[in-house]
Amino acid sequence: MKKKHTMMIVEQATMTVEWQKEKYKELEDKMSDAIALGIRYGGIDGSHHKDWVIDQMIRLLSGREYDDIIKDACDGEDGPNSYEWSEGTAP
Repeated sequence: MKKKHTMMIVEQATMTVEWQKEKYKELEDKMSDAIALGIRYGGIDGSHHKDWVIDQMIRLLSGREYDDIIKDACDGEDGPNSYEWSEGTAP
């Protein structure tokens, strides 16, 4: 019985390590995509284009949490929507 329990623990630990490797790879890919986007479009003139680049980078990095992150960025000392967020214009 003890051997079976130990094998289950080892199996769970292996699954955890594999899950962590997958998550790490996903994060690496997101970072790489965000950097590539910044390099490709970040030098284009116009603040509206730079706003778009920043917005797209945050979308890539945040995933499903994007809306909450933008909401938090807009909230301030004057309450909700103290600040504006621009999605910019694609170049």
